[in-house]
Amino acid sequence: MSHALHHALMLAVCAASVGPLARSRWPWHSPRVALVLWQALGLAAGLSAVSFLLAVGLSPYDRGVLPACARLVADVLAGQVFTALSLAHLVAVVLGLALATRLLVGAVSAITATLRARRRHRSLLALLGQDGPHGDDVLLVDLPTPAAYCVPGRHPRVVISTVTRRLLDDNQLRAVLAHERAHARERHDLVLLPFTLLRRALPNSRLLAEASRAVELLVEMRADDRALARHRPETLAGALLCFHPDGDGEPGPAAPAAPGGSAPASHELQARVRRLLTPRRPLSTAVRVLLVATATLLTLTPVSLLVMPG
Repeated sequence: MSHALHHALMLAVCAASVGPLARSRWPWHSPRVALVLWQALGLAAGLSAVSFLLAVGLSPYDRGVLPACARLVADVLAGQVFTALSLAHLVAVVLGLALATRLLVGAVSAITATLRARRRHRSLLALLGQDGPHGDDVLLVDLPTPAAYCVPGRHPRVVISTVTRRLLDDNQLRAVLAHERAHARERHDLVLLPFTLLRRALPNSRLLAEASRAVELLVEMRADDRALARHRPETLAGALLCFHPDGDGEPGPAAPAAPGGSAPASHELQARVRRLLTPRRPLSTAVRVLLVATATLLTLTPVSLLVMPG
């Protein structure tokens, strides 16, 4: 059972890290590094959950998960599987394979659904959209609410509503476009995909919901940082506030979501505005190196446990 124990410890470490990491504010100082850490954490959690079940089921073989799987296949072909494994062990193996299948099928299903939604959305935009004022990749759509979002893909498009165009001055509009282009350039839709898959596999998990919200906010902050390379923080902050205008400090109608995305929650938008207007220093080089090393260790550990011999 030593292999199962190792996978269980790895899964426990991942689960215990989600809450503190999601509630921490240090990731806001370096969203890009924090996103790397979140990606590693999500990958390690998924691999460890599947590997733990398989390791429990294959424990009589007393070897790593992948070598034990090869042995199981050989026993199945030889008709000797019930001599090597008990019914309880076989149930654990089936559960592990079922979880792995659910994750894989969920990945294919999510990607297919997202691509289908994007195609429909692009077709609709081709009918309703007009060429925007700031580049060939910008579409202007007549919508009754403020909206600005990116439709990612091989040829990404940035969509803004006519209301947004009226509310923002030229500098604010350029800052918003820079933010949305950063989403497309860094493929933030792919950054969010692993957490979407995990949430589909375990829809009732509050930990995964908390992790997804944290990652979504960091993605927005990372795009804000890219926009700040050419625009003042006050300009972008003012533009963001225009998406929730009502004059009394309370949020107004949220911008509609792009396919596969979500509308910004008011507290997340307010957090972004406060971050833009508050002086901050990025994490030191030593801390960033330590975090990247931690992410690498998180990724490699469950992989090495899969192939570890008995």
